[in-house]
Amino acid sequence: MKPTVPAAPSPKPSLVATLPGRTAAEVKTDFRRASELGADLVEVRLDRMPSEEIAKLETIHQIPIEFEWVPAIATYRSRAEGGEGSDRESDRLTVLLRALDALPFTYVDLEIVRDLRIARELRSSYGRALRQLFSAHLPPDTPGASIERILEDALTIGDLGKVVLPASVDRAVSELIPIARKWKGRPYVLHTTGPSGPILRALAYRLGMRFVYTALPGGLRAPVEPTQLPLDRMRSFFDAGEDTPWLAVVGHPIAHSRSPLLHHRFLEEVKLPWLYLILDITTEEEFRTALPRLLSEGLAGLNITAPYKELAPALCEHREEEVVVSGSANTLTLRKGPPATLDAANTDVLALAQLLTEVEKTGWDGATLLVVGSGGTARAAIAAGVEHGAQVYVTGRNMENVARVVSNFPPEAVHSLPPTSLRPFPLIIHATPAGQVGAGPLEIPIMPALVKGGTLLDLVYAHSGTELRDMALRVGTTYISGEKVLVYQAAESFRRFTGRTPSTSLVETLLLAVVP
Repeated sequence: MKPTVPAAPSPKPSLVATLPGRTAAEVKTDFRRASELGADLVEVRLDRMPSEEIAKLETIHQIPIEFEWVPAIATYRSRAEGGEGSDRESDRLTVLLRALDALPFTYVDLEIVRDLRIARELRSSYGRALRQLFSAHLPPDTPGASIERILEDALTIGDLGKVVLPASVDRAVSELIPIARKWKGRPYVLHTTGPSGPILRALAYRLGMRFVYTALPGGLRAPVEPTQLPLDRMRSFFDAGEDTPWLAVVGHPIAHSRSPLLHHRFLEEVKLPWLYLILDITTEEEFRTALPRLLSEGLAGLNITAPYKELAPALCEHREEEVVVSGSANTLTLRKGPPATLDAANTDVLALAQLLTEVEKTGWDGATLLVVGSGGTARAAIAAGVEHGAQVYVTGRNMENVARVVSNFPPEAVHSLPPTSLRPFPLIIHATPAGQVGAGPLEIPIMPALVKGGTLLDLVYAHSGTELRDMALRVGTTYISGEKVLVYQAAESFRRFTGRTPSTSLVETLLLAVVP
């Protein structure tokens, strides 16, 4: 029997920084920044630049050069493929020739549908000194066989094939990643936009892609493609190897999440080169089917937010006590074993328990509290209240849902209370989506429960308005926003993911940064 030969490692993908500048001066600034952050190439989006600015690109390559020169890609994206450029062949050729005269581009990105004659003309003028990438930006329903055919056609006529299309998380992991694996070792790029945008970019090293398109971090100009990941984080992530673990937060909606900001600060402090991604998963079925595949692709830990906190425990082999008590989980951690297990925790419960202790020090008697809501976050609040030894009352818009939630807790400690029977409470925990971006107003009239000198703990953060805050201030109730719980639970989740505990000083810094 022949010994097993380990697979050869994939070559590290080249990191392409897509420059957001629209003028030659802005592009020069972006060029310098990309060079400083270790970009392997830069992409200049000519379709975003006025024609008079393209000729000025020559100022970028003046002698003496002001920064280390990075090979550049000239891209002119048509309106038909989601860009801002002309669909007319003559217009496209004119712009490309003007740009190529101004800057010594190494690559030109040509659309496989529109630019075949342009490709021949450029090849006759520049020969092999100008490498040609052929790309297609496709609609979301493009079959997998069509994607592969386009990549094959692109490599027949050019140096690299590139396909970009919108895709759900489930399609990305169930269909597109297997397609990408078949192309490993060949010069290709397969990127997605929309909910799955970060995934294939993060997995590009594993999948053997030749290039990965990234964004300049923290700039004054927004990224050209919102799902591009920051260049500096991708640099350290890929430099650590193709099997470097990654983390994510899942929910719907999820764009408002501040978890990536917090966890990347934690990762920087302990010098772990991992990534933390946002994954917008729209249905429970998609979550169920996508999760095992994500775990097989290096996902080491997952934060869960609405509406999946109550579903999450059923997907895990091990559930911690807070999960069993609350019936919900917000933190899933892969333990490699053997055997490998997926562990469920509820760090919301632990964060709320810490906050209840703080609130008690400022005047709450610890005896009673009201929870508004009946979802996964409300379950965590109830569990924390029970653990604290308080009598917990629960109200909500749908009292049948409230009754189901209450039935999971000791009847001597947790009680349902219809909105029509509300009375003053020294502590109220608001645990509905009301006030969150994209959610409607609070439909439960909680004004009778507010009391002067009491506390309203609002578990929503990144608010779309100030309804609850204003209501509390009118009565004289102390208002605490959900950002505080967010930071506490994130620090505990991070400890479970990595075995490292964020420093107290960093937690305090982040509290000052995110709590309004």
